[in-house]
Amino acid sequence: CREVSVMREFVLPGSGLKCGNCGETLPIVNRTIKTPGFVTRERRCTKCGMINTTSERVINTRNKKGKFSDPCD
Repeated sequence: CREVSVMREFVLPGSGLKCGNCGETLPIVNRTIKTPGFVTRERRCTKCGMINTTSERVINTRNKKGKFSDPCD
């Protein structure tokens, strides 16, 4: 079994996402996919055409007691 690691980079809000292929800024979301507990967004790079995908975990905070380990919405 081969383990694959994915490098994740912390990015400050407002600095924009960068293309994983060429480093170009990705200003436009082409498609948003909502599934229970997650939001996936696809952005196509205007420079090289690569599709970049990000996923966000949705945490229930309606009761102000939401924790990362709680069930998702």
